Amino acid sequence: MKKNCIKIMIFVIILSLTAVFSQPTQLKTYGYFDLEAEISNKDAAGERGTFDQHHFNMISIYQLDEHFRVFGEIEFEHGAAIEGDSEGKTTGHGEVVVERVWLEYKHSDLLKAKLGKFLPPFGIYNLKHDATPTFLPVTLPGSLYGKHENTVGGEQRLFAKYATGIQLLGSLFLNEWEANYFLYVTNGRGPEPDSKDNNSNKALGGRFAVIHPFLGFNLGTSFYSDVNGNAKNTKQSTLAFDVILEHSNFSLESEYFFHQMEEVDIDTVPNGDFRKGTGYYLQGAYTFGDRLTPYVRYDFSNHNAPISNHGETDVVLGVNYSITSRVYLKGEIHDFSYQSSAKKNYQMFATAIAVAF
Repeated sequence: MKKNCIKIMIFVIILSLTAVFSQPTQLKTYGYFDLEAEISNKDAAGERGTFDQHHFNMISIYQLDEHFRVFGEIEFEHGAAIEGDSEGKTTGHGEVVVERVWLEYKHSDLLKAKLGKFLPPFGIYNLKHDATPTFLPVTLPGSLYGKHENTVGGEQRLFAKYATGIQLLGSLFLNEWEANYFLYVTNGRGPEPDSKDNNSNKALGGRFAVIHPFLGFNLGTSFYSDVNGNAKNTKQSTLAFDVILEHSNFSLESEYFFHQMEEVDIDTVPNGDFRKGTGYYLQGAYTFGDRLTPYVRYDFSNHNAPISNHGETDVVLGVNYSITSRVYLKGEIHDFSYQSSAKKNYQMFATAIAVAF
């Protein structure tokens, strides 16, 4: 079935490459930066407190003509300082990552195609990923967007943050309504997901959303499935639903999800049994004078749902202040609690300044 999906998507892309008219190339550049600080009573390291020059991202968009454009984004994370020696070994800290690089072909609003490395459209936030000036909180809801223990003892996200392959997308407009779709086939997760897939099962994913801007109503659903090469080639999938309601200065958003991860036997071979998990969050905010926005969030998850004492809760109280239309100051208090006595409850304060340019 997956092979048929790949063939269909490639056929649609080839079929749509018609009526292309040459125009002068146009280059635009954008970017964002943030500096974070946090302190907690989780452990000795948390009590010391720390600054983190988390993101410095440069974005370039090359508009080739009315149909084609090339998009690239490079991220320098955690104050990247990396050096190499004559033997090819690297030292230093931080990361330099090509987050996105793709060619987009636009046939119409209803049919576009992206080829390359992109952010899988999942939930409210993955398309925004690390672009902290575009969202209220310092940290995204950990239940859905954080890392969690998998069935082989490692930590991972519930879906790929980046993916390399082919994506079809488009929008349909009907009166005041807008409907968006995204469908993609990519390499699954693994040691080198941008250059090779270490198993024959491609990742499949998609997102569908309905928007009514005047009613302040957004409703969406997302799915992702792959055979995870970073987790002994276990089958994994996640399905999520999201809603955003906005009225005047008030906004409310929520996402609910459930996932399953294949278990392994004593020899770490996938055995066909699945661990299931679920979770949700609810976040409310109110903006005063177009600048000051306090918000509150309740975030719950149980990533081993059959076992009742695996639940985790994060209650967040925060505020976002728009210094200018491009500079934002944020601060939030977290109260983490765990149903399992093996994990210690703790509190954390996090703050950040985020800049779009």
